[in-house]
Amino acid sequence: MGFALEVRGVRVGYAADPVLDGVTLEVHRGEWLAVAGPNGSGKTTLLRALTGFLEPWGGAVYLEGTALSAWRPSQRARRMAVAGVEPGPVTGLTVAEYVALGRTPHLQGMWSWEGPRDREVVARALAWVGLDPLADRPLETLSAGQRQKAVLARALAQEPVVLLLDEPTSHLDLRHQVEIMDLLDGLRRGLGLTLVAVLHDLNLAALYCQRLVLLQDGRVAAAGEPAQVIRADVLRRVYGCPVLVVPHPRLGVPQVALLPGVPPGPEAGSCRADEPAAAAGA
Repeated sequence: MGFALEVRGVRVGYAADPVLDGVTLEVHRGEWLAVAGPNGSGKTTLLRALTGFLEPWGGAVYLEGTALSAWRPSQRARRMAVAGVEPGPVTGLTVAEYVALGRTPHLQGMWSWEGPRDREVVARALAWVGLDPLADRPLETLSAGQRQKAVLARALAQEPVVLLLDEPTSHLDLRHQVEIMDLLDGLRRGLGLTLVAVLHDLNLAALYCQRLVLLQDGRVAAAGEPAQVIRADVLRRVYGCPVLVVPHPRLGVPQVALLPGVPPGPEAGSCRADEPAAAAGA
């Protein structure tokens, strides 16, 4: 199968302070990898290193076996796209015009215009995220959740083979969270798309992702299939709070329940209230 992305001993940060220190991980072609961890653990910095926005001080990132630094920006943009939380202040563009910006890497020359195929790809991306009825609306009139879908549609319009996602379900209600995650998983299965998603919601990660990486203080604290990572003892150690981990009643994947008002115990944040999770093999 091979690797779509490889991170080998990456050390990177801002100014003189490293945020990631010796991070190594692989992303198989066609898989969905979730990246999670406490606030400030380096999740967004990792995405920036994967895109080439941040150049590693040490180590290297590889896209499809080739060092990221060897790819021209336009070549890289045809293979990899990024969807953040939502666009910054953008005015004067319709939703369709904003999504069409994703076609820029495929245009021939700075002054090229979109052709019929470009418009077809944009229309398909809008339909995928359910924004086709709003294609002619000004982008700034959309709700936060709709703007987030527009960001995703713009990334899909690049026709990438690797899609990097930063909190793709934030601002979305339960129905639309499932809708977006089902859409992404369908694209992964149908197109062979490789997904790397920063997700705070560990329950969604367990439901949809094949593997999960937990970051803590700029290092990989745990990695593997959800059942190997989403464990009460691991989450206590990484997040510093007790949780209950139980199997999903239908799918069997681990699901996390919070324990409000239960203080961490004296060792590794343990407490009697979450011992049933360990007994259940969580």
